[in-house]
Amino acid sequence: MAYNSDEGTIVLDGGVSFINPIVYFPDWSLTICPADTDGDGVPDYQDACPKSDLSEFIVIGGCNTGVVNQRLTGGCTMTDEVNQCADQAVKHRDFVNCVSGDSKTWIADGLIPRSAKRPLKQCTERSSIPSDVNGDVRTSKPQGP
Repeated sequence: MAYNSDEGTIVLDGGVSFINPIVYFPDWSLTICPADTDGDGVPDYQDACPKSDLSEFIVIGGCNTGVVNQRLTGGCTMTDEVNQCADQAVKHRDFVNCVSGDSKTWIADGLIPRSAKRPLKQCTERSSIPSDVNGDVRTSKPQGP
């Protein structure tokens, strides 16, 4: 018997596999749960962002936007999407445009109010992403509200 934590399966001799199994024996039971590295409730094998940033607010380059960092479908958070924009940006304008597109989607989907677009835009434009001095394009400790 082998447990594959990446897929949340048990494979028995002979190749029979069970997903998210609960195994019962006469005197005891064993529940095997798939790994959930970030604790967001989405098993890693189904999680598009298995190491999600679960910070309370979206922080961009040290600037706290004051916008609540919500969990999105697929196991990612809004901050994860901002970080993806940072990772993919070649120029600062690329980063600004990507975050602007995400914020428009979040507004259209009713996840954030229209008023949240301004602090997101301000923090994004003030950042030096994708070329922070310390090389860290990802979120960091907030500096002010």
